[in-house]
Amino acid sequence: MLLFSACETDVTDPAGARDEAVVPGIENLNPATFDVNDLENTFIQFDLTVSGSGVNEAILLVSFGNEKQRKQVTSVSSFPANIVVPLTEVVSVLGMNLEDVEAADVFAFEVQTVQGGKSYYSSAAFKVAVVCGYEAANVTGAYTAYSGPDQWDMEGNVTLEVDPDDEYKVYIHGYATAEGLEETGPIVMNINPLDFSVDVPSSTIADNAFGYTGYTYTGSGLLNTCNGKYELMMTVTVDQGSFGSFQFEFTKQ
Repeated sequence: MLLFSACETDVTDPAGARDEAVVPGIENLNPATFDVNDLENTFIQFDLTVSGSGVNEAILLVSFGNEKQRKQVTSVSSFPANIVVPLTEVVSVLGMNLEDVEAADVFAFEVQTVQGGKSYYSSAAFKVAVVCGYEAANVTGAYTAYSGPDQWDMEGNVTLEVDPDDEYKVYIHGYATAEGLEETGPIVMNINPLDFSVDVPSSTIADNAFGYTGYTYTGSGLLNTCNGKYELMMTVTVDQGSFGSFQFEFTKQ
């Protein structure tokens, strides 16, 4: 492997040159999702900025799901620029129909810049999910917690409850109990109202667990507002160290 790496001196990136151009930025992304209940009118909007000068053009590209083929949505030549992207335009450039779009579909957006006759593939990239509107009753209640045998290997019943003062803060009660432990606190989830991403701040759920102390979960993930399913990647730690990071699903019963 070292020999091959040392000898390969000319590699062409199909997306263009990297790390050489002015870096564009995505700001004020709002709305940040597509509404599955209003496909004909839903859109995303953001400000596209560049740091420095010399950018002749910025091109917004889109791809769908796991497909790698990028298609141009729009381009701008003056900055900052306010960009509005209707879902109808996205599906058109991708050769899709609105009827093909379903809840939980994900579109990936990226920005290329043109500078001095060269194209540069930037780090300005984001994903946009197709979602339902947020209703606390649809994302709380009786749930099944699950992590596969090749992950944390657990399954049990839990209860999700919204914070009475903040509908975008949800508590997972009963998780430690489902693992046969004496629970001292819930797992806390903070939901971003713009894109329904989920942040799990450090949550100590049991003082004692499996011969260790300070049983704690931390992580992040996504909420599907259509079916109430949470998909999280959480790191499991104790005072004595870390067990690693594992995939978890919380599915509404």
